[in-house]
Amino acid sequence: MLKLFIYKYTNKNYKIQPFFSKYRKSIIRMSKNQDFINKNIETEYVVYHLFNKLFGITNLEFETVGVGRPIIKDNPFHFNIAHSKDYLVVAISDKNISVDIEHINPKRLKIKKKIYKEKVDYDIERVIKDFTIKEAFVKYFAGTATSNLKEIVFDEETVNNGKYSLYYQSFTYLNEYQISLCTTINNVFDLEIVESVDKLFDL
Repeated sequence: MLKLFIYKYTNKNYKIQPFFSKYRKSIIRMSKNQDFINKNIETEYVVYHLFNKLFGITNLEFETVGVGRPIIKDNPFHFNIAHSKDYLVVAISDKNISVDIEHINPKRLKIKKKIYKEKVDYDIERVIKDFTIKEAFVKYFAGTATSNLKEIVFDEETVNNGKYSLYYQSFTYLNEYQISLCTTINNVFDLEIVESVDKLFDL
């Protein structure tokens, strides 16, 4: 099973609820950025309602692995989230899974220095795609395999750092965002577009 959910933030004035995890409440408490706080609150609504609807989970408790990747305690299913600008993506699988999303913005061209060993003349679409694939690889291992994006390489199906290898899938969404996933199995994911938190009950 591999499901990918794409959710557009509504910026509604959601409030912290009893089902919020200690992990999420801690992140919220440590920030003074209201936009960051609002997005984290909305993110917790989405994650909770997804796991409640799909697996009947009524208590969200996370523990962190590696350099801070959250996982749900005592649950056989894996998940990973990422967000960029107006969108949140949630990947859920019975295997370990990672996902990254980035807004395709020409101002991000400066990240070329971070992800390539040599000087390149790629356009922004190529740079962002390469970046998300490499970021998803790093996230899969929770930062324990490598944090050096320059040493990560990939072909049409697999991505590796010379020691570990994964399958990846990457696609453009709305011509504005690039989304990439990494797994150990080369399978097709089910894609769901979620328009609102209320819509989660209809899945």
